[in-house]
Amino acid sequence: MSTLLFIISVVLFQLPFATYQDTIRRFKRMQKYNPDKAFNYELKNGKLSENTLLLFLVFFSGFIIALFPLYKGINLHWLILIISNIICLYLVTPFIAFRLYPSELIYDRKIVLTKTVMYIVFGVIFYVIGNSLK
Repeated sequence: MSTLLFIISVVLFQLPFATYQDTIRRFKRMQKYNPDKAFNYELKNGKLSENTLLLFLVFFSGFIIALFPLYKGINLHWLILIISNIICLYLVTPFIAFRLYPSELIYDRKIVLTKTVMYIVFGVIFYVIGNSLK
C-alpha cells in the first residue's frame, strides 16, 4: 500500500512539469493558427518563461523532489532512479496531464502556478501518508 502511495506521490510531483509543457505546447499551437489570439494572451498574461518562481517550482518538483518518494517506494540504485524519473517525466506523466487538461483551453500564468502548488502539496501529503504506513 505504501509503495502505491509513493508512486502516486511521484506522479503528483511530476504533474507540474507536464502541465507546464502542455501549456507551452498549446500556446505555440495558438501562435501558429491564431496569432491575434496568441498576442492577446501574451499581452494579458505575459510570457510563462519569465515567471522564475513558476519555473523553479516546476523543474525542482519534477527533477529533484520526485526522486525522494521514488527512492522510498522502489528502493533501487540512485542511477536507475534518476533514469526512470526522467523517462516517466517525459513519457508517462504528459499523458496524465493531457487527460487532466481541459480541451480548447490554455491556462494563464496564475492557474498554472496554482495547479503547480496544489500538485506539490498533494504530493507531499501522499508522501507523508506513505511514509507513516511503511
